[in-house]
Amino acid sequence: GKGDPYVVADWEGWSARRLGKTKTKYNTDKPKWNHAFELSVPLQRPGGRVKLEIFDYDAIGADDLLGRVSLDRRALLSGADERWVKLQDRPAPRGAKGKKLTKKEKRKAAEAAEKGAATGEIHLRISCAPQIAALTAVAARAKTLQRTQNELNSLAAVEIDIVRCKGLRKAD
Repeated sequence: GKGDPYVVADWEGWSARRLGKTKTKYNTDKPKWNHAFELSVPLQRPGGRVKLEIFDYDAIGADDLLGRVSLDRRALLSGADERWVKLQDRPAPRGAKGKKLTKKEKRKAAEAAEKGAATGEIHLRISCAPQIAALTAVAARAKTLQRTQNELNSLAAVEIDIVRCKGLRKAD
């Protein structure tokens, strides 16, 4: 049968927190949510990302994970963007102690991604005011340009609109 999907959004990294949850859409494999999450991203802090997980609601037992996607800080602060993103079954791999992946680790990650092939796609709209995207570049150059602390403490207002999904696998 068809699933009962919903999305959970979490901020991962410094000051980790739950951003929210969409409504459950019953008996569908092509849910439409049009649900927006808002967050503030400090421009001076590196790292951090938004994790979106799509679950299938089960009245009895634990809900089933249908797929997930992570949006890094750069994707969040790049200005206005609308796109379909493939869902993954498992979190993206990381190098040892948070370092960049080696060539061997990248190859293994690519193989793992193929085995845990995408389970569908999610349609997202990400918006961040254009001047905020420009300030991100200023924050990145702040050490050499010696910008004021006020610029570095700026917050970017980011909105992620979860529009819909397609191609979700049936829950077991």
